[in-house]
Amino acid sequence: VLFRSTATESVSQGDVITATTTRRTATGWDITSEFSLAYSAAASTELTASKSVSVFDPFGQGLYALPGNDIISSLTVTNPGFGAADADSIVLIDAVPPEMAFYNGDMDDSGPATDPVYFVQTNGANLTWTYATDARFSNSPTRPANMAGCTYNPSSGYDPNVTFVCFNPKGAMAAGDPDPNFTVQFRARIK
Repeated sequence: VLFRSTATESVSQGDVITATTTRRTATGWDITSEFSLAYSAAASTELTASKSVSVFDPFGQGLYALPGNDIISSLTVTNPGFGAADADSIVLIDAVPPEMAFYNGDMDDSGPATDPVYFVQTNGANLTWTYATDARFSNSPTRPANMAGCTYNPSSGYDPNVTFVCFNPKGAMAAGDPDPNFTVQFRARIK
């Protein structure tokens, strides 16, 4: 499926969740999307994660997912359960497909983001985020087991060596109604 705006994949409750999907582009090659969510909490906590990928089109030109264009990966975690997650326990690890080069710069150029990773939360998620400590990277060919395995320092600009982007917001993600959630985003270029 060639996508112009957004493609979304979801995963459901569990301690470690991995979802893999494939998107076909106009040039005939595939982009694989893979991410995992790990957390610890009481049985009443029910975290879900979803990933969407959209074409970065800041000037509204109607761009497609073609080589040379950028995409924005957005991962959203929601707590529809009745209990909070344990403090500092949420770890998201997103694979950067080999067809992509991670962008290590101002993620949205002149928008609200100023770092390579953008974090936003709603509905009282009760988390904190510091880019310098809560976002890390890996250049390993295999998925890191946890944040300790994310030790790569990406070079400025587009870095094709980044294979995984790791996220670890701090605090105990709250429960409640409406469901608390947070989203992390990063940008990459299609090779």
